[in-house]
Amino acid sequence: MTPVTARLARFERDHATDPGPALDSLTADLGAARGPLVERVSPTEVDVTFVHVADVAAVSLRTKLLRLPQHREAEPMRRIAGTDVWHLTVRADSDTAVVYGFLHDPPAEFGSAAELLAVHLDEDRATAHRLALEAASAADPHNPDRMPWELVVGAEDVVDSVLALPDSPFTPLPDGGPPTEVDEHEFDGRRVGVYQPVGARPTDVLPLVVLLDGEVALRGGIHRRLAAAVADGTLPPLRVAFWHNRTLTSRTTEFACDPALAEALADGLLPFLGERYGLPPEPSRTVVAGFSLGGLAAGHVALTRPDAFGAALLMSAALWFTPEPGTEPDGWLVRRYAEAPTRDTAFHVTVGRLEDVPVGLPGTAPGTTWVSAARSFRDTLRDKGYDVRGYREVPSGHDLVNLHLAVVDGLAALLA
Repeated sequence: MTPVTARLARFERDHATDPGPALDSLTADLGAARGPLVERVSPTEVDVTFVHVADVAAVSLRTKLLRLPQHREAEPMRRIAGTDVWHLTVRADSDTAVVYGFLHDPPAEFGSAAELLAVHLDEDRATAHRLALEAASAADPHNPDRMPWELVVGAEDVVDSVLALPDSPFTPLPDGGPPTEVDEHEFDGRRVGVYQPVGARPTDVLPLVVLLDGEVALRGGIHRRLAAAVADGTLPPLRVAFWHNRTLTSRTTEFACDPALAEALADGLLPFLGERYGLPPEPSRTVVAGFSLGGLAAGHVALTRPDAFGAALLMSAALWFTPEPGTEPDGWLVRRYAEAPTRDTAFHVTVGRLEDVPVGLPGTAPGTTWVSAARSFRDTLRDKGYDVRGYREVPSGHDLVNLHLAVVDGLAALLA
């Protein structure tokens, strides 16, 4: 049974005698807390009580703070009897930051990681699943800090709430900040957005970052995060090409260490950009970057085309990947690095601390996690003599807050 905090226990007692004022008082406390109720239990830990008021049959909490298995989206919340108040308490490190949201009458969950994978490989089923989640979702009305969903197929205004615990390094993006115009291009049937600092001319030679899952990064405001870092001097002036996916499911195959992607980026995109912008002549100033499956793809591109990309930023990369789950063990790309000659490539590797949960997908060993795979890759790079500029376990989960926490530090290290 979900523990009931002292505040909710008081609400239950008050509600029994005077329901209206009891709910008003609880709502006022949630507003004052700007969302979840947070109670420190040690110098490094807090209890986070998520509370949601909704007259529905069921509510689930959707957040990586729960460390759920790969195939589960959310955890059911408990309803206080006779009320519309739902709650769930989670113990967490006090420096954590994550997104979270509520699902009203949530759709059925996947029964296994294999079922999840099958859905994500099928465009129609993947679209239907995302639409069901979007329709059920609700942000926390008491929390003004929001983050767009990284992928949407229906309404564009679907958002999560952002929880930054007391010791978290995460800072929300300010309402103002430097302008962040993005030039829109079409390349080989897909969109490519290009950001450069205000005042930069197309002919200016600037470091180039090719960031995969470009539509996800732009929805999540990563261009604004980078612009702020350039403005305050944390990053040098740079140019970022946001490489968009063609469809919801195309990334699943394109990012699975497909040599065609490396050729498209090195032999197609870079010349295309070079006709329009001033690109650095040396590969060390051209970075390929990605998150999740995009991080895996960035690692593969860096291995196969070091002549074009001399630096790589892998953020929460799917380094557990195996192309042949029945016969090939997980960690396929890590082994390729161990077997290949060492390239003159610089790396920065990050992973979310909350991602230390079993991957559970077909072909992965029972103990394999996102974190263990990242550590294995880091160790392999170091053993091979690569220039590893940094390795960081970010205090977040597999979400956009993680990306915000990782991208500036990673690029700063690679472009110092």
